[in-house]
Amino acid sequence: MKTTQNRGAEKRPAPEKPLPPVAEERPAHLAPGHLGKAPRRLQILVAEDTDVNRELVTELLHKRGHSVVAVADGRAAIAALSKKRFDVVLMDEQMPGMDGLDATRNIRLMERSSGNHQIIIGLTGNVAEEDTQHRIEAGMDGYITKPFDMHVLFQAIESHSHGGQQAVPAQANSAGSAPSSMDVATHLQRSTGGNEKLAQSLVKSFLADAPKKISNIRRAIAQKNPAKLSSAAHAFKGAAAIFGAPQVVAAARNLEAMGRARDLDGADGEIQTLEAEFARLKSDLLALQPQAGTGHAASQRKRKK
Repeated sequence: MKTTQNRGAEKRPAPEKPLPPVAEERPAHLAPGHLGKAPRRLQILVAEDTDVNRELVTELLHKRGHSVVAVADGRAAIAALSKKRFDVVLMDEQMPGMDGLDATRNIRLMERSSGNHQIIIGLTGNVAEEDTQHRIEAGMDGYITKPFDMHVLFQAIESHSHGGQQAVPAQANSAGSAPSSMDVATHLQRSTGGNEKLAQSLVKSFLADAPKKISNIRRAIAQKNPAKLSSAAHAFKGAAAIFGAPQVVAAARNLEAMGRARDLDGADGEIQTLEAEFARLKSDLLALQPQAGTGHAASQRKRKK
């Protein structure tokens, strides 16, 4: 089969307006949790600062058959692009240092002299109209809301290679933008495509890092620093959303909104809610660990005996 190399950096004009929404239905031949293989292998750059999100996206794309380079901020993404061409860039919008929007603006400025156009898909938890306008102005070709259904992720990345499409469409809402009420074990199984090793790794990373993230939120509240609160709450929200956890995500989202509004009234009470809900989530996640002898992993082994 013939493949076209480096399509992501072809010489072509940037889209002038948002494209039609991505279809959110799972392909009929793929069962829930079934990854399948991509029509062709793509070179993908992932820029994502949250460890669990970066690990999840990277592993899913590897399993799908793609080649992946992962970095943790916008400057590192620009540096990677200076060394290698990629078909697609997945760019988290909120990262420390240089965020995804600023990185995209810089990439578009550099393209003015080359005439190239790198496909850049935003990864975001923000779907307000003003946020959509910001990513359009920055020059993103589309975006996916987090947490996302893996098939929406695959379709967004791979759609540009079919029929000569210019770029992935923008989408306002993926399956995960409103956390599901399904239990944590089921949500995690679906998010990882049934990869239990990956699921255990995500749980371990999240539980190890969560206390630091919560401490960052508390410190921002104590310092009465809205910008730091918004950033810290956003980071924790993105990590927790992988596991469903609607109550945890809601509390983190409320704190993020307080920071963005520069109004911290009620933040002390909301952080207490967040910590209480996190304690419940932690208990559920610990129950999934093999040594606990309970939960989804253990019950699956029992059924196999």
